[in-house]
Amino acid sequence: GEEEDYWDELAVGINFNTVGGIIGGVAFRYSNKVTNTSFRNIALEINEIKHSKENRVAGYTGQPYIYAKKNHLFCVRPQYGREFTLFNKNPKDGVRLSAILAGGPTLGFLKRYYIDYDFSDVNSSGSDIRSVPYDPVIHSDFGKVYGASSFFNGFDDLRLTMGLHAKIAANFEFGKSKKTVTGVEAGFMFETFAKTPELIEYYENSSVYTSVYLTLYYGLRW
Repeated sequence: GEEEDYWDELAVGINFNTVGGIIGGVAFRYSNKVTNTSFRNIALEINEIKHSKENRVAGYTGQPYIYAKKNHLFCVRPQYGREFTLFNKNPKDGVRLSAILAGGPTLGFLKRYYIDYDFSDVNSSGSDIRSVPYDPVIHSDFGKVYGASSFFNGFDDLRLTMGLHAKIAANFEFGKSKKTVTGVEAGFMFETFAKTPELIEYYENSSVYTSVYLTLYYGLRW
């Protein structure tokens, strides 16, 4: 294989994982060459963790909402790791394969889940529909749940929960250019929180999450 002739790499990626829904989040990674076969990685990942029991149902007006959901959990993961080349690309094409070990703290941000709920009095002719943090114990009348409120409600009241994460991954790099990088990172993520995040009512919430993930990335080298 060819000898690496660059020292720095900056890449951005879109993440897909088994606990984050359709698109899990985004990732940013800076890599600096230590030797010809090893790199120092500094990364930042921003993902959402969803409870496995989330169930989307139709509200009174047909607007969907997630039954019994109490909080969104957004994870900001500063990350330090090392990458080791296993197989280098041929000079003109091919795939470079490397292994990644990384980890760091997790800043978990809990955001209340809001719904539109009808508080109208049956004896009153006027309507009283309000956007409120969803509590399925209090807002138990399905006929009064109009649906989910704006996603942006609740960002003024985020609560921080700290955790730790670690990952192991295989990195497949494609492309013929030495100035750009295109690839796929596939791996396993382990994450634990000091306090159990309350994501959903009536089901068990966990302080430990494991997931399989895939990140498609593109970047520049110099």
